[in-house]
This record gives sequence, structure tokens and C-alpha cells, in this order.
Amino acid sequence: MEGRNAFPPKPEHNDKRIKRTTMFKSTTPQSLDSETLSFCQSISRHDPLYLRYTHANYQAGDCHLNVREHVRRNGGRSISGWIIWRSGADWFEAEHHSVWEDQQGNLHDITPRYDGEELILFLPDPLRTFDFKHMKGWCNRLNWRGYSSFAFASIPTNQERFRFKGGAVVFRSC
Repeated sequence: MEGRNAFPPKPEHNDKRIKRTTMFKSTTPQSLDSETLSFCQSISRHDPLYLRYTHANYQAGDCHLNVREHVRRNGGRSISGWIIWRSGADWFEAEHHSVWEDQQGNLHDITPRYDGEELILFLPDPLRTFDFKHMKGWCNRLNWRGYSSFAFASIPTNQERFRFKGGAVVFRSC
């Protein structure tokens, strides 16, 4: 890695050493409790829903490009939103994400996770879409012990960098 601000190389999907890249081990929330719903409502007016991974032979970490290609091949459309992750009672994360909507209106998560997680909590958000012209997405939203760190800023790659109040910088990719 060259330079202090260089991004690490993107790992391969089948690399078994890959873990979620947040400061905590986060996973899909087990239920739609009041804390989870409150976090979701702070991001989008739409209702969250659980989606199972639909095996479609695409690469992890490239959800926006995967869905665009899937729409080109199969019709339907791309739906933008967020994957909601949770770690314990104090940590939430919303990861910008795209899923495929088929011609019957069913949603499918066609992008595998690096850690192999098969179920996600998806929060639709049609106001925040991926900019294919400039290849820019949205930074993740975090909530930790009541402090909401939110940077809706576009970035030139699918890797994200954001800063906590304490000065810690976390890198993350979709």
C-alpha cells in the first residue's frame, strides 16, 4: 500500500480469511425491535425487509455493478437502499446497497457477502442511488451509543473512509 491514504486492495470473494470490516463483528439484526426500527427510520421512510441471498454468480463487493448487469441480462430494475447491520445493543451500521427487482416486483439480493452471510435486512431508499457516470456511491451511516456519524458524501471508489469523533478512521467497502 503506497502512501498514508491509499486504499487496501479488494479481497477475493472466496478468501476464507475475510471478516466484516467494521470495528465490531456486526451481523443481520435478529428482529425488527424498536432500536432497529428507530435506526432505519432515521435513514429512510420506507420499511425494512429481510432478503435471502440469491445465488447469481456475481462478485462480492460490487452490488451496484452486479445489479446493473443483471438488469441488462434479465430485465427488471435496480432498487437502491441500505443493508442494516447490528452488533450488540450499541452499534448499528447502514451499508449502501443495490438489489434487483424482477418483473413481478420481487426483490432479490444477488451480491454475495465476503463473510458468506446469507440473510440481510434491506432498507429501500430511492433518494440515494449510485452515480454510474462518476462511479460514486454513498458513505455508510453509523450509530454507536446514541452518536450518529453520518457522511452522505460521494466517493470516487467503492471504498469508504469516515471519521469518528475520537478521530479513528475506518475503511469500508460495499
